[in-house]
Amino acid sequence: MTAGILSPARRRRPDMNKIIAIAILAVRGAIRSRVVLVLLGLLLLAVVAVPLTVKSDGTPAGDVQILVRYTLGLAMLILSLSVLWAGCASVSLEWQSQRLQLVVTKPIHPLQLWLGKWLGLVALHVVLLAICGAVTAGLLKWRMREPLRDPVDREWLLDEILVARRSLIPEPVNVDTAARLRFEEEQSRGRLPADIPPETVVQAIRQNLLIQAFSISPGGTREWHFPRPGRLDRERSLLLRFRFSSSTPGPDRVTGAWVIRRGNNIPAVQVQTNMVATARHSIRIPCAALSGEGPLVVAYENIHTDPVTVLFSPEDGLEVLAYAGSFGPNYARALLVLSGQLIFLAALGITAGSLFSMPVAAFVSGFVLLLVQMAGQLQSMAAQPVFLAGHRGEAALSPLGAQAYRLFFKLLHAVMGPLQVSGSLEKLTTGVLVSWSETFRVLLTHGLIYPLLLALLAAWIMRRREVAMAG
Repeated sequence: MTAGILSPARRRRPDMNKIIAIAILAVRGAIRSRVVLVLLGLLLLAVVAVPLTVKSDGTPAGDVQILVRYTLGLAMLILSLSVLWAGCASVSLEWQSQRLQLVVTKPIHPLQLWLGKWLGLVALHVVLLAICGAVTAGLLKWRMREPLRDPVDREWLLDEILVARRSLIPEPVNVDTAARLRFEEEQSRGRLPADIPPETVVQAIRQNLLIQAFSISPGGTREWHFPRPGRLDRERSLLLRFRFSSSTPGPDRVTGAWVIRRGNNIPAVQVQTNMVATARHSIRIPCAALSGEGPLVVAYENIHTDPVTVLFSPEDGLEVLAYAGSFGPNYARALLVLSGQLIFLAALGITAGSLFSMPVAAFVSGFVLLLVQMAGQLQSMAAQPVFLAGHRGEAALSPLGAQAYRLFFKLLHAVMGPLQVSGSLEKLTTGVLVSWSETFRVLLTHGLIYPLLLALLAAWIMRRREVAMAG
């Protein structure tokens, strides 16, 4: 009976031993790879040499960008190339040189082979990323202790950059009904071109109305409503961060008056600014001056002496940043997000190497990454109407073909969309929160779901190729 109880564990233990043994071989193979060694040398050069040689613009924010964003960004690029190359080579080159038979001298399941190589590459590159993160954090802490640091700049840096703030964007402006009415009006007057699809015209009218909603004419006022910022710490401040353009060319200064309040409550914070267009600016809003529990209301009045129109971008022209935590945990979450991306790249490389030869595997992996980066464009292509014309002006696609075209891009976006990740390093260097929900989402999709699907695909193909026998 005892032997019967222990036999499942005894059967599972060799399977795990096989995976660990393959993982160790994968690490050794990656270390022996000349290409990987060159990439790792570049990694060391990026972490140590870039902060010492590249000069910033002299501002505290510029120093942090060089040290955190550019250094870690370059290190992440090198690690991504390394893990993708090693993943493609780990199976394809060993299959080509017949060294893979040395690993499968005993019965082994292809899934165990895939998991072993994946765990080995993930462990190696995540450890290297952690070392890069620790060195960068140490350099940042050392720079913050420099005796020549201006106390004012240091306070500004700790309050606006080396912090984690939750980003609040204005509530969306609904212009769909107005765009449809404008379209019907222009259509009834015969002002619309006959060779452009109606949905394209409606989309153009909608975009124009949206720009008007974020424009302030001379002497005009515009008001935006933000979501409730929650309970505010009266000892801290909100940040109103904005960027605008003007109707006059060049970096001219524009004078405006800001009024910030919560709902209809008084008092309100009033600030007058005279700032350069196209640059990003920020205004501190003392939380103690904002009473009540209503939504945050931000109003801007164009009081410039010369007639000039001010335009805030509907996408990223305005945001309010509320304190959500310190920089250290935010930095750790950003590294976890980067680790999740490396985990997915390892899975992608090993699966591509299991299906194709080395050159084809590298090409397919790069093409998949390109599709991931284009996820936003894929979504717009799936949503917009299809209008392809032949050389004589007639439609090149039938209605059924246009529907199949849109369905293809919808499916492509459904697959690639979850792999798109917002820039965690950009958030770090602008004081924006990398939330736990975003971190868990990346670890779930990049570190578990997609690797599992890729592992099953690779195992199925490898069984058909008779790489190994099922254990």
